[in-house]
Amino acid sequence: MKFENAYKGVKRIFSAEILSLIYAVTLGCGLIFGLATSIAAAESSEGIFVIFGTLSLVLMIGGGVIGIIAFILKIVGISNAAKDEPAFSTALAFIFISIVLLCTNVVFQTVSPLVADISNTVVKCCELACTLFIIQGVINLANRCNNADMVRKGNNIFKVILAIYTLIIIAHIMVAIFRANPVTASIALILMITAMVLAIVQYLMFLSFLAKAKKMLA
Repeated sequence: MKFENAYKGVKRIFSAEILSLIYAVTLGCGLIFGLATSIAAAESSEGIFVIFGTLSLVLMIGGGVIGIIAFILKIVGISNAAKDEPAFSTALAFIFISIVLLCTNVVFQTVSPLVADISNTVVKCCELACTLFIIQGVINLANRCNNADMVRKGNNIFKVILAIYTLIIIAHIMVAIFRANPVTASIALILMITAMVLAIVQYLMFLSFLAKAKKMLA
């Protein structure tokens, strides 16, 4: 059984995730060059300041453009896949909820940091729900294709990513609690690093699963 819309959709979601990875790396490099620019400014190294400052600006702008493209491509991909499998429609709904929350978060960031932290946590929950419904959508398609191996892999990765993302959300909550106290600031830093490592692990697992889903639907 062929699901052309789902194939196009999953293919675009996969491409969007690759672009998101490039976005994260580009943004990280931009921040590193930004830090180097600050150091050069403190040491009055005008030539290095200009070079690093320019590189930082280019990388940050380029990363931002790539991030926007990735986000749009993901929405288009999920919309395509939703034509063949309803679970993707639910994933799309959670994306739009997270957009609304992010917009309100900008307002509350200065007005009420506590509300902003709560909003950030809910956004993380929406991201988790979106990822899980994409996986569930692929599992449902695998069932309809009578691909028992893909169903098994999908169920396993569903459970693993749910567990990892739950730990990430808990880590973010703990960071919000501990970062205000200078004594526990080091604990917050460790938790942030732990959350980042876990996020990378679950991202690579999700990317690998999408690659297998793309081959199944081809």
